Amino acid sequence: YEPDGSLIPVSDMSENARVFLPLVGGSTPNTTDGLKRFMAQTKCAWWDGDASAFSSTGCVTSGLTLEKVECHCNHLTQFAAIQEETGRCGDGIVESEFEECDDGNVVDGDGCSQNCEIEAYFECDSVPSSCSQTVFPKFTSALFYQETDLQGSANEISASLFFNHALKVGSSIILTGLTGADTTSNSITLLFSDSAMSAFLEPNAAWDQSTGTLTVTVKEEATSSLTFGFELTNPNADNGAASVTVSCTDCLDVESYSSVEFES
Repeated sequence: YEPDGSLIPVSDMSENARVFLPLVGGSTPNTTDGLKRFMAQTKCAWWDGDASAFSSTGCVTSGLTLEKVECHCNHLTQFAAIQEETGRCGDGIVESEFEECDDGNVVDGDGCSQNCEIEAYFECDSVPSSCSQTVFPKFTSALFYQETDLQGSANEISASLFFNHALKVGSSIILTGLTGADTTSNSITLLFSDSAMSAFLEPNAAWDQSTGTLTVTVKEEATSSLTFGFELTNPNADNGAASVTVSCTDCLDVESYSSVEFES
């Protein structure tokens, strides 16, 4: 220090001074994107009295954790760890080092996630990012076969469903419009002509007699098709052809499968 208390700058030393600075305050990054930003933005700096500002010239950030930073500087003065602002997710500016997209908000489900990552089934371009859905999950076909149309008889029905995107574990496939008389149980055991299919579906399906609805639960991700059977009792009167609607809930992380009607 000078007699008046001002600092005497020491610079261009032959060996760097090694300084450890604790990082306090602020929020801890909890995403990959946040951690990348944190690592890139944190710099070692020293106080340049002539410029009345911190400078990173002559300082190297040698080691960095969430708790502290190790600085190697060829100056002897006041040191600090500074954060250089390079933009934020949601500002509408795509920073390729940290972001896959940036649509100007931090909302999930619109193609660009709250962490500025492109979401499944979307593609994004332009600045700010404009995202459009590229895959529209749906049932592409459904085939139903029945063993008999004899009134009042037990009838084994086979269903083959085809879809253009995988159904995740826990998906509920819903068949509505089925006709079955006196099938009062709220649970029906599924039948599998192909034993391999039993690995993908829970063995028992929920049955609602009043609405003719059968709900089947996926227990292993199914990629393109499922075939299963079940038994109902035919009505005692001719009700005509059943109009069966096939739909799915909680099948995707983005949105449910569309409902598609098939004549059986």
